[in-house]
Amino acid sequence: MRSRDRFGSAICAVVALTLGCAAPPAKPAIVLVGHHRVRLASPPGWEHLDHGREQLFRERDAELEISLADLGPASRLGLALDIDAARAMWLAGRRKDGFEHVRELHGPTLALASDEARARFWSQWNEVVLLGENADSASVARGFQSLLDGTRDLAPDSLELMATYVLQTTEDRRGREIAHQERRTVHGATWIVVDTWSAVSHMDRRRIACLDDGGYLLALRTERGAIERTGLVFEGLLQSIVAEPDTARTP
Repeated sequence: MRSRDRFGSAICAVVALTLGCAAPPAKPAIVLVGHHRVRLASPPGWEHLDHGREQLFRERDAELEISLADLGPASRLGLALDIDAARAMWLAGRRKDGFEHVRELHGPTLALASDEARARFWSQWNEVVLLGENADSASVARGFQSLLDGTRDLAPDSLELMATYVLQTTEDRRGREIAHQERRTVHGATWIVVDTWSAVSHMDRRRIACLDDGGYLLALRTERGAIERTGLVFEGLLQSIVAEPDTARTP
């Protein structure tokens, strides 16, 4: 073998061991992630675990893990869709399910709204809850409508607000700070990508990418492993993700 060929082979071997790039690219597949229908390509050499609302990608021989998850409403639209879903349960005779669905409402526009705005949002519905089984259909219907109307007065939609919510609900915020934040367009969709690190050491870097997909929040996160090892895989996975237009909208 010529020296140039031997040198090229050695370089390829090193790259294959460190990045796994020698493995053939995975064929894109359709995956249902909660409310989302996405097309993506699993990282070569990594296993893909389908848990419905959360998809996990793990390297088989190392403690490296990335997740793709549906985190619920991303905006006032998503919150309204969830309220509509709860009302549909009630109209179908599933009163307890509908009320429980309302009790579990969440998302950045609600969590990060002012105390006064949240109080107004819940005021009429709380009266329905206090009545319990004695609440008649007209009162319940007015309660649902008040929630739908109230979404307009909550915190305004923004990618930055959405990223703040994800960081507060998925990470230990104590001692961590944002190292870098940017908007990025992938296949026509606008994501916000955030890196965080230890405020003391500026180490232990983690990365999150968030997308508002039809009102619902899709989040890609590094879960385990140093960013020096997960970063390229994260970027490859992000670049492969396409949110399909016919997104499922069942609660």
